[in-house]
Amino acid sequence: MSFTTTDVEMLKMFLFLLRRGFELKEEKFRVYLQFHQDQDREELFNFWSKELGIPKIQFIKPSVTVKKGGRYRREYLGTCSVRYNDQSIILRLMGIYKRFYKQTLASVI
Repeated sequence: MSFTTTDVEMLKMFLFLLRRGFELKEEKFRVYLQFHQDQDREELFNFWSKELGIPKIQFIKPSVTVKKGGRYRREYLGTCSVRYNDQSIILRLMGIYKRFYKQTLASVI
C-alpha cells in the first residue's frame, strides 16, 4: 500500500494511524520522492527522513523532473510516497473498509 502527497502533515498522520493500528515492521517502509532538478536531493532526503521517522537507507531512487516553465511554489519539498508492503495488513484494511462501507456509506450512496 502507498500514500502519496506533498503535505508532510498528512503523511505524518497516515503513519501515526498506521503505526498505532497495526504491528508493523519498520524496515518494510520505503519512501519514494519526486522533486525538481534544481532542488537539493540530500536536503530533501534529510527533511523527509526526519519528519517521517524513516531512515534514508529505506529511500528508493527518486524521480527528478526538469522544469518546463510555468509557476512553481518556492516551498515545494517534493512529492513523497510512503510504501508498506505486507499483504496481511492490506487484507485487514480491506476488511475494515468493507465493514465501514456496509455500516455507514452503503445507505447514503
